[in-house]
Amino acid sequence: MHSSRPMLSRTMRMAFWVTYDHAGKLLLANLAAVLAFLLLMSGIAILIGRWPGGLTLIPALALGGVLFAAALAVVSFLAAWISALIDRPESRRHSLHDYLATALKHAAVLCVPMYLAVVAVVCSAWFYPVHWGLTMPWLGYPLGAIALWSGVMGILALHVLVPALTYPHPSFWRPFRIALLLTLDNPGYTVGIAAVAFLGLAISTIATPLLLVYPLFWAALTSSGYELLARKYEAAACGASAVETPDDTKDDYLNRGLQDLLFPWKG
Repeated sequence: MHSSRPMLSRTMRMAFWVTYDHAGKLLLANLAAVLAFLLLMSGIAILIGRWPGGLTLIPALALGGVLFAAALAVVSFLAAWISALIDRPESRRHSLHDYLATALKHAAVLCVPMYLAVVAVVCSAWFYPVHWGLTMPWLGYPLGAIALWSGVMGILALHVLVPALTYPHPSFWRPFRIALLLTLDNPGYTVGIAAVAFLGLAISTIATPLLLVYPLFWAALTSSGYELLARKYEAAACGASAVETPDDTKDDYLNRGLQDLLFPWKG
């Protein structure tokens, strides 16, 4: 397997240039989506403050599910928009409306099983080691480790799953299957994508205003990564050499460098 470092570099280059070329509308879309999410959070915070007798487990899980669905809708919306911009004209399959409609439809349908899976993994990673660790350590700790490992794999696969939602699929489970298989087949690359995403989150947390544009950063990174993974497997049908030495000269987001940034009028 060839090194994932060159592909990760190409991903970051594509993510930068697609955002650079369409910064105005992408920032506007990002801020509109984030504002809607913040308004929803404010409404939920007010509801929690006025909840009679304090918030119990079931309502808390329900409100958490609403926030999870809203967050998934935000990143799916941005990923769909960026996927439409990345899609090459000579192989364009869908319009922007198709991308947005497909992504939001999948996000609405899949948010419930995804949220239940998140709750199950978090509860299992805590419950088994804490409650079974002393009485049955031979079972509690292994089950906790499995749950923790499942959570790590889920986080990695999420970086592939969200951009996969922007494409139509013949079955309900196909996006999950694609995300899992791509993650398992490209572990170094998906770990690299997740590391860059978490580094961006850390920087955004330190410089708090950057959190407002972090969804755009994450969507651009993951959508670019998914596009290059798709090209990798398309090229694999043409032979190993096509995979090892991709031709970026005809791709407007990959054939530019520092000179194009400093002197864009010369491009």
